[in-house]
Amino acid sequence: MEQIKYRLYKIKESLKEKQFKDVFSNPINVFYVVGLLTRSLLLRLTPKVTKVFFIRKDYTGFPVEINNTVYEFKIFSHYSEELNIFVLNRCAEDHDSIFKAYSKVVTVRLNNGLKAFALLYNGIIVSIFFTSDRDYFVEQVNYTCRPEKSEILILDIYTLLSYRKKGLYSLLFRHSIKDYRQKGINTFVMWIMKHNRATIKAQLKMGFTEIFRTVSLLSWFGFEKQNVNNTLRELKSI
Repeated sequence: MEQIKYRLYKIKESLKEKQFKDVFSNPINVFYVVGLLTRSLLLRLTPKVTKVFFIRKDYTGFPVEINNTVYEFKIFSHYSEELNIFVLNRCAEDHDSIFKAYSKVVTVRLNNGLKAFALLYNGIIVSIFFTSDRDYFVEQVNYTCRPEKSEILILDIYTLLSYRKKGLYSLLFRHSIKDYRQKGINTFVMWIMKHNRATIKAQLKMGFTEIFRTVSLLSWFGFEKQNVNNTLRELKSI
């Protein structure tokens, strides 16, 4: 199954880059292409609206208390063996992730200046998120998020399944507040989607209470219409 998922991923990437020779050099790929085209057509026939909600919190003056724990806090700016093991562990838990594809995503992020903030237990990354101080493209709604100079963008939050409900995200977030405060940055921005209830609950606990921007994308048979709404609303309302 992993090999099939990766082959489909490579075919889609080659088609996007118009590397048709790479795709059709193997006759078996024709069947995969037909399957991808059929799926794409069926999805296009059904109108789809995707919404992403942006939240912001200023932690100026927020008391940051970090007690001694068994978890080591570490910041990564380059791909490492610890990150490679994390990618393996995450892909083993997340059926939508492909190791080679996700490792490439992580590598590109770090090469583009993003940082990975992580908690490790016995040398193994168990909780992580990435931070960015520059423009970041949100693929789900074809929108580029542009944090202000005093803001840091957080994305791709993940805690290994066996370490959830232990308060690790809160601990990791407090470490990030302390680290960025030393750099003169106190405001954090992130985006969430309605279906991810666990993430919404975690952000409410961290003091995020307000949505400052909602971006929606209507897709239907190749037609796309984006809407950006800057109306404020309560996070708990979604």
